[in-house]
Amino acid sequence: MLTNMTLPQINQRKNAGLIGGQAVLERYGIDWLKRIGKRGGRPRLKDIELLRQQKAFKAANKENQIGGMDSRRSENLGQLKRLVKLKYFGTKS
Repeated sequence: MLTNMTLPQINQRKNAGLIGGQAVLERYGIDWLKRIGKRGGRPRLKDIELLRQQKAFKAANKENQIGGMDSRRSENLGQLKRLVKLKYFGTKS
């Protein structure tokens, strides 16, 4: 979990940001916003975390390759069962 805030708190922050953005637009105008490069932002923390996880996952897979078979860590029990069957019994089901 990225934040300890509840859903109403998150929505309150979103609404406050929207109102603040509209106030800045009214005060300075669209040309000023374009000049400083503000064309509507979006939260990026989730994307950054996803990229970090993917990078760590790829690095772990490179370190854990055994005999051409990828021994990736599975967070899903079904995926783990399929890997075990494939390794020991040679079946993909």
